[in-house]
Amino acid sequence: MKYTTLIIVLAVALLFSELSTALSHSTAVSVLDENFDLHEAVRVFDEWFDAHYKLKRSVKLAVAGEGMRLGVVATQRIAADSLYLSIPLNIIIYDNTIFSTNGIGVALQKVLKLVPSSFQKQQLALNLFLTHQRFVAGNRSFFHPYIQLLPSEHDVPEFYNDDDLALLKGTQIPSKARAERSRHRKEYEALVTVLRNFANVFPLHTFSYENYVWAQGILNTRMIWWDGVPHLVPLLDMINCRQGPKGHRVHSTKRGASNRADTYAPWEFQSGDQVFENYGQPNPTYFLWHGFAMEPNMHDCAQVVPSPVSFWSKATRVHQEAVQRLQLSRPEFCVRPDASKLEEFLTLARVVSMSENDAKLLKAPPTKFVSRVNEGKALTLVKKSVEAHLNAMKNESDIMAITDSLETPFRRKMIQLFLRGQRAILSETVDALEKRIAPLRRKKPQSSIEPSSESGNSDEL
Repeated sequence: MKYTTLIIVLAVALLFSELSTALSHSTAVSVLDENFDLHEAVRVFDEWFDAHYKLKRSVKLAVAGEGMRLGVVATQRIAADSLYLSIPLNIIIYDNTIFSTNGIGVALQKVLKLVPSSFQKQQLALNLFLTHQRFVAGNRSFFHPYIQLLPSEHDVPEFYNDDDLALLKGTQIPSKARAERSRHRKEYEALVTVLRNFANVFPLHTFSYENYVWAQGILNTRMIWWDGVPHLVPLLDMINCRQGPKGHRVHSTKRGASNRADTYAPWEFQSGDQVFENYGQPNPTYFLWHGFAMEPNMHDCAQVVPSPVSFWSKATRVHQEAVQRLQLSRPEFCVRPDASKLEEFLTLARVVSMSENDAKLLKAPPTKFVSRVNEGKALTLVKKSVEAHLNAMKNESDIMAITDSLETPFRRKMIQLFLRGQRAILSETVDALEKRIAPLRRKKPQSSIEPSSESGNSDEL
């Protein structure tokens, strides 16, 4: 199915991001007990929120369906670009509230000084604070009405079993998910050696690996950044994700003049509508960190790694030096058929396709057409890398078979939606590249830089 004609499907709740996830891939943390009443918890949250919000609210929290669990609903008409949430900083979890909390703030600052420099310390502070408030402070925590609503499990690729990860072959998701598992395990092992010195505040039976990755998962799916600082923002991080109507804009929250976190409506909502935000990410990002994909998605693209065989096989040391000098190296490129999303990858390919002499002379990245021969070869290199990813993925019939019953788990439905979108983008990108290559095979050479005769890289297509 073509990327441009995919059936519009709302994928699922965005439990928010900057991009990450967590929890041991085989262990689910039981954060909420079996008697937990979600509707009652929403009522308690609303009372707590109202007590501190102290402004007329235009939205409220609600239990949502369609795999979303929770959502935010408009209580009155909200105009596009209007301020619809202005959350006071004292109910937001961030540096100031963390370090001013009795019983943990001082000890936490000491821990942060002792952990290795490789840690992202602002996020570690959030992790330890969240774990402490959930598992040590419990219902005594000021943030308990918010924390008890957080999900107990993270249905994201890092915690998929091997069978589910195998369905995603040909994409970058399996390798990235396994890398996250490994990173979190190593981080926790380093952290434990420090926490042992603060067992009165951070008891290890509570600050277990399972709880560490549960908290990390909450951060990875919900953190909101402004002023270079990560925040957990009650209510705001429960707004789900969807693409809006034409002309809508991407999510915007910033610290306002009244010392509150101000959020402006991405488009118009009527009273009773569920409020959505578009967080402006491609589906590989949504899927890796949040476990969902969505269609339509104006920001979508497919991740492609330059093929070691077809892309780099003829690149010499001189080409590699030019790539490094011009800072063109990337672990991957996110591509789609339109030229603007191919240009970065194509710029790299132009360098690799040049003669050594031309590569040596480059003073700036070749972001524009260099010569007919060079352009044809560069486009071909990019096309081969895209084709390699497309061929490594499951075919369309195998993807459709992933949801072979009405009782297919939601996870599998999301895997299918993600794969269909990625395969469609890759297929259309191959077609778009071929359309650009074909005229170059027919036309006579026209170049702004004469190709060097010293290298085979200047041969005809």
